Amino acid sequence: MKNLFFKAAMFLALPLMSLSFTSCSDDDDAPAAGVITPDQTALSFEQGAQSKVVTLAVQNVKEWKAEVNYKDAQVDWVSIERNVNELTVAVTENKGEARSAEVVITAQDVAPVRIAVSQAAFVFESELIGKYRPVTRNMQLPGATSPMDYSFVLDCTWNDLENAPTVDAGGIMGMPPGVFMLPVPSVLGMAMGFATPIVQGTLVELELTDKGRIAAKAHELVIQKKEDGSFDLATIMNPQFKPEISEYPSEARPDLPADAFGYYTEKGQLFFTISKKFITAAGQTLEQPMDLVPVLENLITEMGLNIVSTNDYFAVPLKYTLSGKDLEIFVTRDMIAPFVELLRPMQGTIPSFAGINIVELITLTYDNTSDMNVRFFLERI
Repeated sequence: MKNLFFKAAMFLALPLMSLSFTSCSDDDDAPAAGVITPDQTALSFEQGAQSKVVTLAVQNVKEWKAEVNYKDAQVDWVSIERNVNELTVAVTENKGEARSAEVVITAQDVAPVRIAVSQAAFVFESELIGKYRPVTRNMQLPGATSPMDYSFVLDCTWNDLENAPTVDAGGIMGMPPGVFMLPVPSVLGMAMGFATPIVQGTLVELELTDKGRIAAKAHELVIQKKEDGSFDLATIMNPQFKPEISEYPSEARPDLPADAFGYYTEKGQLFFTISKKFITAAGQTLEQPMDLVPVLENLITEMGLNIVSTNDYFAVPLKYTLSGKDLEIFVTRDMIAPFVELLRPMQGTIPSFAGINIVELITLTYDNTSDMNVRFFLERI
């Protein structure tokens, strides 16, 4: 009887034992779970363009991929490059507020791995940050009979002042060509004398902002016309201004965005910048639309112009001195030289102003002086 009971028990236990062994066998054969572990889970960058490498410990994962998710309105400033199990994360230069993103690594049957990316805000530094207005300096220029107030001057050292070249200035006086010839130093003095009240009357305020941008407030010059509709020289000889003050940047001028013009200072120089994005947009508004940026790039290279070109802007270098509240911005003869050579072949193509050939005036000045500086005077408000 006992043997019969034992055999029956064994018969009933066999299926359970089989199930147990099968279960153990399945656990032993299942692949281990995939794991991706980065050696860094947060990357912090300073304001400048830079990169960092993240090393990944990858176990039991055949394929994985990485992508960037941005946390705010700024996009396309993070790039990633994979090299086996290393990930190079690079950021572009930040010219705005602090920004953040994350690199997300995914693989089949693996929980997403997230690496936080943050970059510090743009911190602009310059001793010129502030608001300015134009002022005059009382100066006696070569060839002038008495001192005058000027907002800006072309200050020259003439090779032979008494025998300085002349230009036809009859157009200013409404005379026929060749009747009224004036020495170039005298014409320059007249031009600066006319320009000073225009500068004083138009420019209310020039701001060099703490973001490296330029802002301005100005009155608009009234362009006066003769009865026949032609330009009236009274516009410059007796300037008048609209009472309203226009501002830049302004929502009323979407064609002049806030980042179109900027500045920075470096090694004692002031660089005025013009956005390439703005130049590209301007080129599309021409009668025959064109991409102006490569045209300017070629011109800079061919003529050896001292203009800085980056991915984002062109920058024109100027010099400056700052003494207390007084700011003087100027360019020297060697800085002007490449532009004179650029203009020289255009002498017959650029229209005259008030009967005076402007290109001829510039080239005669350059060819007959040993030194020349264009100086503009401002005062910090």
